[in-house]
Amino acid sequence: AAHATHVHLHNALQSALETAQHAPTTKESP
Repeated sequence: AAHATHVHLHNALQSALETAQHAPTTKESP
């Protein structure tokens, strides 16, 4: 269970990181 939770948190963090990286790019796009 602990491992599954770790993976879930990792996926959530990765998703948030990708969103943070794409947000500025989308904002800068015309």
